Amino acid sequence: MVLKQVLEVVDLLDSPKADGHSVKAFLAARGAGEGEVTVTTVRGVSDADGAATALAAALKLLDMRRTPRRVTAWRTSESSPSPRP
Repeated sequence: MVLKQVLEVVDLLDSPKADGHSVKAFLAARGAGEGEVTVTTVRGVSDADGAATALAAALKLLDMRRTPRRVTAWRTSESSPSPRP
């Protein structure tokens, strides 16, 4: 679920000291490699909804890359038993 990442990003952006460089450092601490985060200043944006959404998605992808989950594949041939939920 991405709610955890949304809350983390909103907390980060809610700080009066929030800027592109603090966001870049935050993402780097969560696994973003050198050159994976670019800081661009945008003026005249009314709110941070789009930025928060993009950053939360990026954070979720970084978390997924850092902690891969085991995926189980089910056999679907006629000779194998039906998978159980």
